Order: sequence, then C-alpha cells, then structure tokens
Amino acid sequence: DLNGAWIFYSVLPAWPGIAPRFTRIARFAPWIGAVLGGLQALLWAALEGRVPLLAQVALTLALALWLCQRTRGRLPTSLTAPFFLQRMFYLGAALASLSATPDLLRSSFSVWKILRMYFYFVSLEGAFSELMLARAFLDGLGAGVLWQGVIALQQKYIYHAIRVLGSQSHPNSLAMLVNLITPTAFGLMLSGQGRRWAPGVVGVAAMCNVFSLCRGGMMMFVVATGAVAGLSMIRKPTAHKVKVLVAVFFVSSPVPLMIPVSFWLVSDAYRNVPELPIEMVFA
Repeated sequence: DLNGAWIFYSVLPAWPGIAPRFTRIARFAPWIGAVLGGLQALLWAALEGRVPLLAQVALTLALALWLCQRTRGRLPTSLTAPFFLQRMFYLGAALASLSATPDLLRSSFSVWKILRMYFYFVSLEGAFSELMLARAFLDGLGAGVLWQGVIALQQKYIYHAIRVLGSQSHPNSLAMLVNLITPTAFGLMLSGQGRRWAPGVVGVAAMCNVFSLCRGGMMMFVVATGAVAGLSMIRKPTAHKVKVLVAVFFVSSPVPLMIPVSFWLVSDAYRNVPELPIEMVFA
C-alpha cells in the first residue's frame, strides 16, 4: 500500500521487488506529502544565497510541480495542452503588464500571484482528469467550510466575539473563503449530485457571512447563489431543482428583506471612504 501511494502521489520510482496493490493508499498521503515537502525544503536551503531570490522561488516551484505529476497521465505541457493560444496570451499579458508599472517591486508581487495561480490550476487539470479525485477535492473543500463554521461558533458563543474570523486573519477573509466554495456546493444540491454535506456547506457558509458582519460577503453570497439558481434553471428546469429552491426560500425567508439593505450599506460604505495617505493604504 505504501509503495502504491509512493508512485500514485509522485513521479518517484517504485521500490524494487514490491508490487503495489493500490488499495487504501490515501492513508499514506500525509507521509508522502511530508517527504515531497522535505525535498522542496532541501532544494530551497541548497539554493539559499547562491542564486537570486526569484530564481530560487521558480526552481522550488518547478520541483514541486514535477514531483506532483501523476504517473497515470503526466500533466499537459504548454505545447500540447488545450487552448494553447489562450494560455500563452494569458501568461504574456501578465508578464507584459510589468512594463507599464511605476513600481516594479509591488507589481512583481501581484504578477507572481497571478502566475502561481495559473500553474496551480494546471496541476489541478492533470489531477482532476479522474472524476473521483475531483469529487474527493470537493469533499475536502466542503469539510473545510464546515470546520470554519465550528470555529465561528466557538468564537461567537464561547469567546463572545463581535465579528468572527474563523481561522483567517480578518472577518472579511472568512466571508470570501466560504463564498468561493458555496456556489459549487449549491450547484451540486440543485443537480442532485451533491452528497449529504452540500446543504450543510451552504448553511454554514451563510452563517459565517452573517457572523463575520461582512457586508460585501453577505451581498456576494446572495448574488452568487441567486446566479447559480437562475442559470441552473435556464439550463434545465427539473422538479428536484424546484423542490430545493422552495425549501431554500422558506428556510431563508428573511434574506429577501436583507438584500436591499446589504446593497445600500455596501454602496454607502464605498461612497463615503475617507481619504487616506498612500502609505496607510499599502500598510
């Protein structure tokens, strides 16, 4: 099982003389992850002070991407991947934007995040070629939202926090985090493909938005779930979707009254932003 996990989660060669069975290999995933992370840390330490920082980051990221490629099907390269021109345009636009910036240091940080996101999604593209892995990934995201709800309840009713923040550094970050996952969970509910955790994820996400007192988060929760519901019904209306929407309406009957208030509060906050020195904005 460990040998199967070794070649399932990495491109490292299997141990000689041991035939992997590929059963119950998920239990070894944390240990394999620790080994792969250790290899990246060793490379980082070896490059420390010997190459520029940007090259150090790029080489470590390249090693991480190589180690995580699946043996059942390597990640598509830039030359063989679908939408080649679109990918090159995206990467080129990100790099070209550096030529128009008045502050290369700050802009380099933003561009690096954009490029990092690209390579992250390329990695997911290879991993999610198998539907079961994509489903497991969604289960993990749902579990993360549910855990944020547990922390939020603790902060709200045990520590009596006015604005909960979960495991994040700011209440707004908590709202943004759960709102990234909620539309997918709600879409699975409507399609009938969601597991039992999907309604809980949507409900806990709504609770986190309210407890965080993030006006923009509450507004975006309503907008996102409304957009998912509308587009899903336009694509293919079914009796199951109608039942889910009716149930959601009765459970969240006070929400329609909150929508205009949320829009007004958010728009008012942006209309009356105080003037701040540029140093405070970046701080």
